[in-house]
Amino acid sequence: MPTIDQAVDFLIKNNALELGESPWPTYDDTEDVFEIDWRRLLLLRPQNLDNGFPYDDDWNPEISEEELNQLRQDLGAGPPDVGPPSQWDICAWYQPIHFFGHNWGIFIKEDCVLRAAMMIARFVSGTVVHVAPPQMWFKALYRAATYLYFLHEQYHHKIECLGFRLHVVTRKSAFLAYHKTIYAPAKGTDDQLEEALANADCYHRLNNKPYAVWLTPHVVRAAKAYLKWEFPRDPPSYQRAVHYLDARSFQTGENTLQAQIKEASSTPGQPTGEWDLAPRMTQSFFSVTSNIWTVIPGGSNPRLPVRAVAPVRTCSTKEMIEVYKNAGYQLVSGGKGSHVKLEKAGAPTMILPGDRRELSPGVAKTALRVLGKFNLHDLPRLLQYGFSQQ
Repeated sequence: MPTIDQAVDFLIKNNALELGESPWPTYDDTEDVFEIDWRRLLLLRPQNLDNGFPYDDDWNPEISEEELNQLRQDLGAGPPDVGPPSQWDICAWYQPIHFFGHNWGIFIKEDCVLRAAMMIARFVSGTVVHVAPPQMWFKALYRAATYLYFLHEQYHHKIECLGFRLHVVTRKSAFLAYHKTIYAPAKGTDDQLEEALANADCYHRLNNKPYAVWLTPHVVRAAKAYLKWEFPRDPPSYQRAVHYLDARSFQTGENTLQAQIKEASSTPGQPTGEWDLAPRMTQSFFSVTSNIWTVIPGGSNPRLPVRAVAPVRTCSTKEMIEVYKNAGYQLVSGGKGSHVKLEKAGAPTMILPGDRRELSPGVAKTALRVLGKFNLHDLPRLLQYGFSQQ
C-alpha cells in the first residue's frame, strides 16, 4: 500500500493538490483535538466475554450519574416520537488528502457520539437489557456510536482512494473533477450518491467482521435498527441510504458512483455493470488506525481512549520551518495560496500551512515522521535542541 508521503508527492507533481478548497468544515480554536487510540477502541483481539461484552479491556469511559439515570430510562425504550436532528457532516468529517495534504484524516465530535449512543440504547431489545449493568452497556453503546461515524467517514476516504487509482490510470484527476462537477453542485439535494452510500456502507459493515466481533450482537442489532429508523429522517441524499440496504442494490449504487467519478458525469455512459469486473477499486490505502481524531470542547476530557492524556499541542509554521531547515531542507517556491513548500534531495516534499500560530496535529505528526520517524512527544526536544541530541 502507498504511504501518505507518496500520495501527497503524486498530487504535487500532477498539480492536483488543492489545499484549502475542501467543502467540509474543520475544528476551531475553541476545541481540543486528541488522537484516538484505535487499538484499544477496536479491541483487535477481544477476549473474556461476559454475555457478549468484553470486560477486561482497560478503557472505561466516564459517565455521570445524570447520564447513567438517562441511560437506564432509554435502554429498551423504543424509538422516540421525535429524535435529534441528524448532522452527519457536522458531527464527523473526512479531510481528503487532495484538499488537506498531510492534514488528512477522520475527525469525530464526542458530543455527537454521546447523543448517538443514547439513541442506540432505545433500540436495544427489552428482553436483554438486564444481561449487563448500565456501565457495561454504556461502553458498548459508546463504541458502537463511534463506529457509525467512523465507518461513514472512512467510506469517503475509500472513494478518494478510487480517485487516486483512476488518476494513475487515466493521467488526470478524477477526484477533483468529480467534486467540482457532481459532488459540490449537488449539496442539499438528493443527488449526492456518495452520502447515501456512505450511510448504507456504515449499516452493512456493522454486520461484518471485524466490527461484529468487537460489538456484542445485542448492540449490533440495536445500532442497525437505529440506523434504519434514522435514515428516512436524514437530510437529502443521506436519507436515500434506505435504497441501498441490501447487498445487490448497494453494489449497483457503488458501480454507478464509480462510473460517475471516472467520467465526471452524473449520467455516465459506461454500463455500470462492467464495474463488477473491477472489485476492490475503493479499498482503503491506510489502516483503520491511521489519522483518526476526536474533537471535544476546549478544557474538557475525552471519553474515547486516546494516545495522550493531554490535547495535542504542536508549534507554529515558523518553528516547524526551522526544524526542517535544521534537517537540511530548503524553502522553495510552489506552495499554493498561503502554504509553504520545503524540499530536500532524496527526501519527501513537505507542504505546511503558512503563518499558523499552531499547526494541526495531523500536519505536525506527519512532518515529524518524515524527518526521521519522530512522534509528537519528540517535538519539544526538536524545537529546543534541533537534531543535536536526538
